[in-house]
Amino acid sequence: PCERPLASSRADATSDDMKPKHLLLALACVSRSRARTRTRMREIEKQETEIRQRMRARRRLVASLAASAAEEHSRPQRVVHRAAGKWRDSTLFGYLHRGDDQTFYEHFRMKRSTFNLLVELIDGNGALGSRSGLDGCRMWRAQQFLDNATLDFRVAACLYHLGQGGRMKITADVASVGSSTLRRWMDLFCTATISSVKPIYMPATPPDALRLQAVRDQFASRRGIPNVAMACDGSHIPFRPDRMACEYRNYKGWNSLLCVAFVDSYHCFVDADVGAPGRSGDNTVLAHSWLLQQIKADPEKWLGGRGALRACRGTPERQSTTTPLAWGAL
Repeated sequence: PCERPLASSRADATSDDMKPKHLLLALACVSRSRARTRTRMREIEKQETEIRQRMRARRRLVASLAASAAEEHSRPQRVVHRAAGKWRDSTLFGYLHRGDDQTFYEHFRMKRSTFNLLVELIDGNGALGSRSGLDGCRMWRAQQFLDNATLDFRVAACLYHLGQGGRMKITADVASVGSSTLRRWMDLFCTATISSVKPIYMPATPPDALRLQAVRDQFASRRGIPNVAMACDGSHIPFRPDRMACEYRNYKGWNSLLCVAFVDSYHCFVDADVGAPGRSGDNTVLAHSWLLQQIKADPEKWLGGRGALRACRGTPERQSTTTPLAWGAL
């Protein structure tokens, strides 16, 4: 009977000792929660400050661009004075319409009859304009107030630039047009030529039996080597790159684009791969050549029985593609 009150007094003492510990634990949890809340609030305030700074910088940029555009709009447009009669009084117009046949051939690298045929083929495409000088991409009424160059003149300007070479600015001055105009004509001329002329003269189909036999006979009559049906070689075209000039420097020491072409005995192109940097070799281009893959798949169809594809010595023999003289089993 004397021990019970003592046990009860110990339990009460233990309970009284535990109360401050629970209180301290609760206070610690509340303190940590408040600290996390303050940290999160500071992060949110920092993000909001950054957003406001970006918005202010964006508004300043927009205001600056608007002021610059308004100033440029108010500034009078620059006019470049060329020939009095524009393109009709240019030197190129004289070569085209008043020069003799020799002058025409020297400047455009083709006869007048060939030029007229080329213009007729491109005229049906409509990409470079029409022979009347009216562009199909603009309203006819608006064209009434403009003196647009005719299709003949545009083709002549492109051929002159391709035939004479040099900077595009020089050809543009000869034609009394702007460099940007001539550059646009060149892009359209290439597109129109590929879509209208290439399907006729480079159809990407095997030749018929009569044509193939004529090509082989003509090759044999020149060098005395029978069964040659096609020739392949690469040529470097001068090129001025805007960047990465080292990739375009060929083994001759100047910048270029590589063109690898397949031709027959009549000097007609069968196919050509153009655009590889001058640093590349014929092997690199031939490894991805569509025509060479077709010839390897069916050599008799493209070269005839025991036909040969004549190539330069730069092509390695181990590729079994085109050696100095590769026979039917290419």
